[in-house]
Amino acid sequence: GVVVFDVEPRVLMPLGPADTGKVLLERDWRATPRGGTRLAPALEAAAAELERSAASRRILVVVTDGFIDQSSLETVRERMRMSRIETLAFAVGPDANLVALSRLVEPGSGRAVRVGEAAVLPRVVRAELERRRARTERGRIEVVQERPLPIPQGVFRDWPPVAAYAVTRSRPEAAIAVRSRRGDPLVALASPGQGRVVAI
Repeated sequence: GVVVFDVEPRVLMPLGPADTGKVLLERDWRATPRGGTRLAPALEAAAAELERSAASRRILVVVTDGFIDQSSLETVRERMRMSRIETLAFAVGPDANLVALSRLVEPGSGRAVRVGEAAVLPRVVRAELERRRARTERGRIEVVQERPLPIPQGVFRDWPPVAAYAVTRSRPEAAIAVRSRRGDPLVALASPGQGRVVAI
């Protein structure tokens, strides 16, 4: 899910499955910040989105120039603690106020990070999320087939949900045949040289 904010927050992309998110991310979003920055209302909106989720882990990623309004963040910080929302906060730019942003983060369940330039933000955010993510996803997880498997009748309509899987990333040159509804690859295909590899 994505919430943008200046004086008021706006939900650009409601929290939902990864495959829905990929479609929405292709949109031409019009978000022109103006009028200042009020962090607390944006955090309340993001917390409301996360509280609708039945996921075992809820992670909130906050990206800001680090300017924090003077209103107290204690109430929203307590709400996130009660809702078991972990917070990763990124203060972007050389003048970002990392100390003020750190007030938002609950010790032991989050982290505040300074990012010198916006250009490196995607890499830093990905690294921090992967560091925090569980190595194994568990639950009743739906499965989606995106391309045929290299076997006769390689497309199956009724994939059963899986109870657990190891969290991995596919190589850039690989094709994802089956993925979880959360977006993780479960079966990947590649053709190195004259061979063919199926990784499960």
